[in-house]
Amino acid sequence: MATNTFNNAVKIAKYAMDCLENNLTFTKFVNRKYESMFMDGGAKGGDTVNVRIPAKGYAVRHGSAASPQGYTDSYVPITLTQHGADMQFTTAQLELNLEDGEAFKQNVLNPLIAPVANYIDQQGMALAAGIANSVGTPGTLPTTLSPFLDAGATLDECAVPRDGQWAAIMHPRHQASILSSTSTYYNPQSDIAAQYRDGVLGKLIGGFKFSPDQNAPSMTTGNAPGTPLMNGSTADGASTINVDGWTSGQATLNVGDVLTIAGVYAANPVSKLSTGALKQFTVTADVDAAGGSTLTVSIFPALQLAGPNQNVTALPQADALMYFWGVSGATTYNSTSTRESLLFHPDAFGLACVDLPKPASATYCVRVRSPKLNIPIRLIQFYNGSTDQELYRLDVLFGWATLRDQFACRVVG
Repeated sequence: MATNTFNNAVKIAKYAMDCLENNLTFTKFVNRKYESMFMDGGAKGGDTVNVRIPAKGYAVRHGSAASPQGYTDSYVPITLTQHGADMQFTTAQLELNLEDGEAFKQNVLNPLIAPVANYIDQQGMALAAGIANSVGTPGTLPTTLSPFLDAGATLDECAVPRDGQWAAIMHPRHQASILSSTSTYYNPQSDIAAQYRDGVLGKLIGGFKFSPDQNAPSMTTGNAPGTPLMNGSTADGASTINVDGWTSGQATLNVGDVLTIAGVYAANPVSKLSTGALKQFTVTADVDAAGGSTLTVSIFPALQLAGPNQNVTALPQADALMYFWGVSGATTYNSTSTRESLLFHPDAFGLACVDLPKPASATYCVRVRSPKLNIPIRLIQFYNGSTDQELYRLDVLFGWATLRDQFACRVVG
């Protein structure tokens, strides 16, 4: 009997793993190099590791005189959180369900596991709000691949390696909008047929892998009426700016809104030369004018004019014009609902999925890892004698972080 009970737990754990793999999308394309930094089999929710991010670039020396530069690392924390799903069966139900493994996966486990997989992807896609690089027009669906090509150009300007690993996670509405107009662009006949048959984009221009994801985010823009201007100058390293000139009591900024400032151009991370485009910043905390016309706005990334992490060619000057989603004095995007796709290199984001420990008192505990995605699941089975039910708890332990924000670009619309 004990052997049969354990075999049931093993079957359910493996079936659950199949369902998890089949429901993950964004997770398949990100950096997974940092899981070994957590203690194998001994990690728990709340554990954190600091991932070292090398500096982006150093200044070139001109001439024979040495000019040593200090080595500066930055660190990004990845914190684990525990999530899962639970189920119970009478012993009779369990025996009947397990007789047909495929039916059990589709009818019982998939509805239970799909929300867990979606939650893992959702937590990763939520990081998009912290990505400043952005192309497209809020509220206007793209009808061609042009915004995605613009996003690729933005990544090139950010010195992102073109190593064949770029991915585009598409909002389903973006994909539906552009599919018909791009289905025959530069594609073999077999790819065109697949697009019409399956309704999805494959490897198209530039070799990017396009994947639709129902967890691609949406957001609502704020509102920026008036003529917003920098209120005073801003110091190097600042992550807040003071802005006045808003129409009194009407301005609101939402997390994820994108701002640019006149005269503040983006610097290529390697050459430090201007890219010719204004540096984009994303709002990191909601702001409401609340009857006034001056706002203190928290932004990311911080302004860096010097050193290996330089990202701008000049600091904001007093009374410099501020642009809201590329427009000054805009009521154009007044609480505009917009969908987002994401073009990125795997090193933009990090995901750590770590084994949970086996409790000492757990008689039937199974830990399995998916062969394709290397994601561990722990399943514990226990029996409730008063109700004649077998109970199962399924747990995953994971953590997300943005590692290199400049390695990603949002496509809004």
